This record gives sequence, structure tokens and C-alpha cells, in this order.
Amino acid sequence: MAKWIRFEQGGKTGIGTLEGETIAVHAGDMFAGAKPTGETLNLSDVQVLTPCDPSKMICLWNNFHQLAAKNDFKEPKEPLWFLKAPNSYWPANRPIQRPATYAGKIIYEGELGVVIGKKCFNISEAEAGEYIFGYTCVNDVTAVDLLRKDKSFEQWARSKSFDTFGVFGPVIATGLDPMKLSIKTILNGKERQNYPVADMFFPPHKLVAAISKDVTLMPGDVIACGTSLGAGTMGDAHNLVDIVIDGVGSLSNVFDQVLPSPYLLGAPPKQKKICVVGAGAIGGLLAAKFALAGEDVTVIDQGAHLAAIQKNGLKLEWHDGKVQTAKMKAVNKATEAGKQDIVVLAVKAHFLDQVVRDIDSLLGPDTIVLTVQNGLPWWYFQKLGGKYDDHRLQSLDPSGVL
Repeated sequence: MAKWIRFEQGGKTGIGTLEGETIAVHAGDMFAGAKPTGETLNLSDVQVLTPCDPSKMICLWNNFHQLAAKNDFKEPKEPLWFLKAPNSYWPANRPIQRPATYAGKIIYEGELGVVIGKKCFNISEAEAGEYIFGYTCVNDVTAVDLLRKDKSFEQWARSKSFDTFGVFGPVIATGLDPMKLSIKTILNGKERQNYPVADMFFPPHKLVAAISKDVTLMPGDVIACGTSLGAGTMGDAHNLVDIVIDGVGSLSNVFDQVLPSPYLLGAPPKQKKICVVGAGAIGGLLAAKFALAGEDVTVIDQGAHLAAIQKNGLKLEWHDGKVQTAKMKAVNKATEAGKQDIVVLAVKAHFLDQVVRDIDSLLGPDTIVLTVQNGLPWWYFQKLGGKYDDHRLQSLDPSGVL
């Protein structure tokens, strides 16, 4: 058994066999008797490429008994396949990219890839083994919301052919019995898929023979055998996906994304903890509106104003005569409010140095601080008369505490 790898070093592409962390460099054609050169390289010193450069990647749908049974799919009479465009081919250990033109769900599909070693057309199942070079790991990444976006036409190639969506490698393993293999997918450390090749409707030899009756298969072509139970969304901001096939290898890629607002995806709003520091005209209006919208609001104030809010809440009187009363928690110390999702600073600017000394108790790692304070603009002394008439304020923070 050998594990073939393709790599780049110093701007040149090379091939070799991988054992542990060492590459035995070979010369010639991987599929036509490449010979060792005697040179060895450390895996860490090269950039890993896809293990071959296919003329086409053929991908299967509905090729597993368990998945078909769960979804009430009928057993297919022949392989159901589609093509993945060459621009999508992507190697191990490089980030999968979210398309700038697509904002929907992106899913992983761990699969076994069959790599063709010799040109073939219209071969039998008994002959197929002679034309299979080896096996590799595949992640058939899919922009799943596009698949059935148009009800008149299912868009298999489009949803699966974005740049970086055809991930396979890092090696091609030869000399294996594929019927003994199992495919596992691990997402952020949790196993999501674990299914056997033996559950296929069309196992590798049968599959190669059947597809060869439709198209000429060329050396390096990859047939992704389809996926089974457990394919799912890469839904976190940071996703580490590993496709693991014991005896073949481990295909690892990161998929990072800026998550859209859950509200845009139709999720119900999550209640926020909001603290308004200073419940005057502006702060009071904001606090009341937040509370009336269902948020968990706390105000920080002092004296009679604080006592009135604690007793009666905040009352909004609108120009049309409408009156609304909002109840909320009211305290005079930041330490009594606890950690918040949002902190609104609505005090006069000249009180800020007092406020910020206690504000740490309100702040968590993701707390948003919204500053709406007023009171000392740069033009504060304009036409005021006296010693500081028309003096321009250069700094509102002479002590540096802010």
C-alpha cells in the first residue's frame, strides 16, 4: 500500500509517496510508473496540493441504503450523478471560502473518492479494479439553499461548484479493499458522520463500471461516492471539518464566516440585557422604549429620580396624547446591575469620569457600549461671555480617566 501526494515547493509541482511526515519524491507520471528519485522532503516544508488534477469530478446522489430509508428515497436502478466544476477543486489544510454572492447555509458531506488510474470506457464490474488507482477523502461542500431554489430545476452543479467547494485529498491510498472502509466526519471535535462503504447501492467497482458506460474516464478523474446520514450545516463562525477514512487519511479544512443576523434568518429575537446609565430625557426615552419592546432593562440613576423610577417606572407621553408606562429595574450602583449585553451611557459628559470608574462590572467580553451623552461640546463657551468667552474645548478628558 502507498499513499501518493502532490505538492508544491519553490514554485514547482512535485509528486511522491508519504510515510509519516516524510515524502519520498518521485519523478514521472503518478499514473504511469513514476519512479523514486532518492530525494526526501519533510511534509512541513511543502505546500500540499490536491493529490491529482482531475479532468472531471463525478459525484453521486442517493447511494446509501440507510440514508434512502430515512428519507423514503427509492432505490435507484442506476447511479444518479452530477459533475462538480474544476474551479471548485481544493486541497487539504486550506480554508474553504464562503462565496461573496451567497448568504445561505453551507453544508459538509464526507465521502469516499475513487481515483481512476487508466483511461476506460464501457468496462465491466469485474474489470473495474484494474482501472482504479486508489482512494481519497472528499468533502462535497454545498450551498444547499440554491439546490432547490428554482422549483422547476434542481441546481446540483451550481450549488456544489463554487470556488473551494470540491475539497479532496490529501493523499491517494492504493492497495485497499474499499468494502472494509468507513467514512467519518468530525465537525469542531464532534463526530457527525460514521458510515460504511458496504452500505452503498453501487460500491466502487460497480460504480466505476456503470459510469464508464456514460463517459470516458481518464487517469486522475475522481468519483465521489455520495454521502450518508449526518451531513449538515457548518453553522458556526469558526468551523474545523475533518473527513477521516482509516487506511486512507484525514482531510482537514477550516471554514470561517461572518454570521448574518439571526433575525435575517427568521429566528425569534433573543431578549437582551440592557443597562442605561443616566435616565434623563434621552436615557429615559431609550430605557422606556427598550423595556416596552420586551428587553431586560436596568437603569442607573440617583436621588429622587431613582426613587420615582423604582416606584412608578418611566412614563412616556406622546404628542398625540398616547401614554405608555414601562417598568424596569432601577439601581444607583453599577455593581447591582450585573453583566449586560448593551450599556447605554446617557449621562452628561462632565459626569463620565465618575461613571467609568464603576463600569467594568457591567461589561462582558461581547458587551456593546453605546455613548449618547451630551453636555460639553467643543463650542460650550461660544458667546458665553466672561473669562472663557469663545474658548474652544480641546479635550474633555484632562485626567485621562476616560
